[in-house]
Amino acid sequence: MGKNNQQTIGQTIKVKRLEKGWLLRELAAKTQIDASLLSKIEGGERLPTKEQLKAVAQVFRMSQSQLIPIWLSDKIIQEIGQEKQGMEALLLAEEKIKYGNH
Repeated sequence: MGKNNQQTIGQTIKVKRLEKGWLLRELAAKTQIDASLLSKIEGGERLPTKEQLKAVAQVFRMSQSQLIPIWLSDKIIQEIGQEKQGMEALLLAEEKIKYGNH
């Protein structure tokens, strides 16, 4: 996996925004997401909802499939990252997904 895959969804959004040369308030206006919420998302304090992620993808003219795996990985880390058996649970989930036992 490349460095891009190790970015959080917030970091990814911030990089894309800066590449466009937009201020946070400009992205907020384009996505209809509150600027303070976007700031928290970019800072890693909050995760966007799937609908917010769709709005961001649309504004950046990106495929949702480029952002959803990053977003999902952040959600997984948020849920199990601090758990002692987190990796064990992740491997078990992978098996369940692989074999359709979910």
